[in-house]
Amino acid sequence: MANRYINPSGFTENLPHQQVVEDELKDSFAKVAESYGYARLETASVEYLETLASKGEINKEVYTIGRALSEGVNTESERALHFDLTVPFARYVAQHQADLPFPFRRYQIQKVWRGERPQKGRFREFYQADVDVVSRDNLSIYFDAEVATVMAQILTSFKLGKVTMHINNRKFLSGLFYEVFKTDITTPVLQTIDRIDKIGVEEVKRILREQICLPSASVEKLFDVIGRIVPLEEVSDFLSNLPTSNDALKEGIEELSQVFSVLAENKELKDFSFVLNPTIARGLDYYTGTVYETTIEGLEKYGSICSGGRYADLAGRFTKQKLPGVGMSIGLTRLLAILGEENLADFSRKSRSDLVVFLRDHQQSVLAIRAANMLRGQGLNIEVNYKEGVALSKQLATLEKQSIPHGLVCEADGKLTMYTLRDGEQANKQTFANILDIATYIHSAKVTRR
Repeated sequence: MANRYINPSGFTENLPHQQVVEDELKDSFAKVAESYGYARLETASVEYLETLASKGEINKEVYTIGRALSEGVNTESERALHFDLTVPFARYVAQHQADLPFPFRRYQIQKVWRGERPQKGRFREFYQADVDVVSRDNLSIYFDAEVATVMAQILTSFKLGKVTMHINNRKFLSGLFYEVFKTDITTPVLQTIDRIDKIGVEEVKRILREQICLPSASVEKLFDVIGRIVPLEEVSDFLSNLPTSNDALKEGIEELSQVFSVLAENKELKDFSFVLNPTIARGLDYYTGTVYETTIEGLEKYGSICSGGRYADLAGRFTKQKLPGVGMSIGLTRLLAILGEENLADFSRKSRSDLVVFLRDHQQSVLAIRAANMLRGQGLNIEVNYKEGVALSKQLATLEKQSIPHGLVCEADGKLTMYTLRDGEQANKQTFANILDIATYIHSAKVTRR
């Protein structure tokens, strides 16, 4: 019999202090995405299995649904919970293309489900957050730079420390491979090169030589070019010195040059770097151009925290209309676990309240409720502590315990006494004449803390 006090493994539940941080990540993500004109979208959690299969082999990943949306005679395909947001987005765009503006920018923060063995950093149910742009027929390469910029701004807002976005182009890598081997690159080669961060350069070379049977000298020649990570300020010179004797390589160089020329304008981003990493391949078959992976400096052991790429026509399974797009994705639940493991976020707050109204006795309850409602009307999050007859010092201790910055007492003489927490010090006491002055003070303090 299952332990009634333990939830199934791989299905996370946050404690209040973790939920506060997760909500702040979601809010920051949405705020940045909307500042670039991305519309919020939510798709159905359940999709037809054949829809999800448009990504390729997914039988090991999906949770199928035996009794979802029963419609009497069961003549339709089996259904399953979506395992990512990209394939449902492609279906959504194909289905609603007559009603959408193009290019269509969207962001999405939603739970996904994967039927894999749960382990540290890997979950069966987790939040994923995506930004994508899709268009009809053609999509400007400048959107590849915009998506990278949006994600860079989002990750900077998360205050993760120094972050590096590794960018490559599948055409560029394929063209370099053809330049050396005079044959098209294969999926096993792409998948092997994409494992460099997990198994190392020498092991990748060995697999290419011994298992895929590529000539040793040619493998070394390929890695003379792709084995170097190129900083943004050196990308132009690096690309200009490469041959352009095949179309794929020429297109890849042109696209990378345009993307990095735009990214070079992001001079206001601090602790964030863009680099050209020619070994980034991304294992998914539908990426056809720019690809991205992102790491935190000093925490490369966690691998990429944010990734994605350009797809020529992901919605091709659903419509004859060509719908190219580009997008990036963050596993927010996984990122939250990393933040906790590495102490990269403030987990001290157990509430998002700005202020608690305290009572000295029950006769103050009406005044307290009235004051709380007025402060909520000013856009603040307010709690009322209905405990009466409790020493004020003990009530103020709850502020520190939950890391709520302010407490308020409505005095019998009509004065408003506010207590503000100071790190390592006794709460600072101030008297205000009216509620609006308190609201102004708190809003100002919130801006200063940011």
